[in-house]
Amino acid sequence: MLKQKVIEINVVHTRELYSLERVENENMVTDPSFGDKPVVFGFLNYRWIDIKSKLGNEDKIYKYTRVTKISDSNNGCMEEGFEIMRNNEIIFELRTSYY
Repeated sequence: MLKQKVIEINVVHTRELYSLERVENENMVTDPSFGDKPVVFGFLNYRWIDIKSKLGNEDKIYKYTRVTKISDSNNGCMEEGFEIMRNNEIIFELRTSYY
């Protein structure tokens, strides 16, 4: 007889409101491959420039953390990044770490 195993997946998603200036100040990366000056988000700079060019006046930037845990194991993951929200909907997401 086969027994069913119930696995629960728990996701905790937190957000903190950030200003554009704070995002850029806290995410400057210095690397010789980018040139002499620091750039925002390093190798993700091209993506940030694209997102920033599409921001509207009412858009809000949130730093997020999403932790996913599986009930019957030590497995899980954590993701961090930034979400741009417009009218309470995520319109852009920039993942900065995943482990």
